[in-house]
Amino acid sequence: MFELLKAKNDIYAPIKGRCFDISECEDKVFSSKMMGDGFYIEPEDNVVLAPCDGKVVGLFPTKHAVMIKMRNNKQIMIHVGLDTVKLQGKGLASNIKIGDRIKKGQPLIEFDMDYIKSQDIKIPIIVIMMEDKSEYAKMKLHEIVTNENVIIRMSV
Repeated sequence: MFELLKAKNDIYAPIKGRCFDISECEDKVFSSKMMGDGFYIEPEDNVVLAPCDGKVVGLFPTKHAVMIKMRNNKQIMIHVGLDTVKLQGKGLASNIKIGDRIKKGQPLIEFDMDYIKSQDIKIPIIVIMMEDKSEYAKMKLHEIVTNENVIIRMSV
């Protein structure tokens, strides 16, 4: 499925759905990799789970995006929807806060699927400012993933 690396910092799919390379996203901020590289998932569930162990270092007041610092000090961002900031938190809920230690599989953000669908329900997962792209391997695309599937395997 992907090149196996001696990894200790895997990033798992945060939600069940079909996985696509971020370059295929309609949103130019994500597809241009301006913030970093990664994936987006078209979700089949409405609960975003922690894709790894780490610490919450950012949570937008509108609860549409969370930033996690991993053990290797890399940061990832999970963004619920493409244009959901304008919803001002409607249809989104979270019981985490900045500074929380989280474990893989822990619920992070819950959303009202029907309400959010009107805003284009794609969930980008970005490794923020990855300077060396050789540090990780990505899985095959267009497959259904769950929180048991590694989508990014990091070597450091």
